[in-house]
Amino acid sequence: MDPRTETSRLVLVSSEPDELRTSPALPDARHATSACLDDDLDWHALLLAAGIRQERGDPREWRAAPRRAGLASSVIDAIMTPRVTSVTVENAVTRFVDRFGDGDLDVLRGAMDELGAERWRTEVLTSHRVVLRKDAPYKADVIAEAAEVLRHYDVWAADHLVERARDEVLRGAWCAVTGQSSGFTWRHLLLAAGLDDPLVCPLTRRFVRRHLGRRAAAAPETELLAVMTRAACMLGVDTLELDHQLWRAALTPPPHRGVSQCGAESDGVSRKETSDGATQASDDGADAGDEQEAEAREAGDGLLVPHPVGLDLGAGGRGAGG
Repeated sequence: MDPRTETSRLVLVSSEPDELRTSPALPDARHATSACLDDDLDWHALLLAAGIRQERGDPREWRAAPRRAGLASSVIDAIMTPRVTSVTVENAVTRFVDRFGDGDLDVLRGAMDELGAERWRTEVLTSHRVVLRKDAPYKADVIAEAAEVLRHYDVWAADHLVERARDEVLRGAWCAVTGQSSGFTWRHLLLAAGLDDPLVCPLTRRFVRRHLGRRAAAAPETELLAVMTRAACMLGVDTLELDHQLWRAALTPPPHRGVSQCGAESDGVSRKETSDGATQASDDGADAGDEQEAEAREAGDGLLVPHPVGLDLGAGGRGAGG
């Protein structure tokens, strides 16, 4: 590791997130000179590690990736999570498991068939809606829609889903479910179902673009995974933990911006809908990301699709990439 990288690494592990934003010792994407991420791995990894620590704080305080015992509870967890407190989500899953047990998709579908839509919503889940509109569908109804998508694509168990984690047709079908187009709940579902491998997806690339530039965001998956693995090592976490935080951060406006991309003042606190349509403050971070706001940010990002060759970051760093 060359001296500039070692100096930056020491700053990274010893500074508070607010101090990182102004430290002259941290790298900048413009310093990268190689034609491939792998050729300047430590430098790009430091950029990524510094960025995630700035936006998500001390790794020791990161929330663990979601894990569930079966596909049924994984689907409930994934759909319920946006704009709902973690305690509320946990209570809903617990009510379901206590009453019906956990298991495969047929357990979930059987429970909904037994109770009917209204009792399913009022006795097991909540009256939260997918977006902040009084006429928007209930999350309870969207869970039924999502379950039907999984049935249509013959995904009945958690291991079936994990085996198809890179199935873009299945991902597209899930993201076509009402209110799920940002891809956040797809990633959440995969983790809850037991995905153990980091997965480079559009949300991951969005965060990479934010800190390394457009060209880096379009790099081949193998190169990005190598950078992610090295960055995770620098932060003292495993790559899956880092990946989890990358896509959460991708749906959260960076904390150093005073105004969100949606135009609202950002005070660093998420606002969430309660069951009666009011809002409440919470510290759940990207867990509370409003799907509509996420879609607006995604539309404005202009992400590039992956390119099959290595990319020159020398002229396309953060300044050029946005």
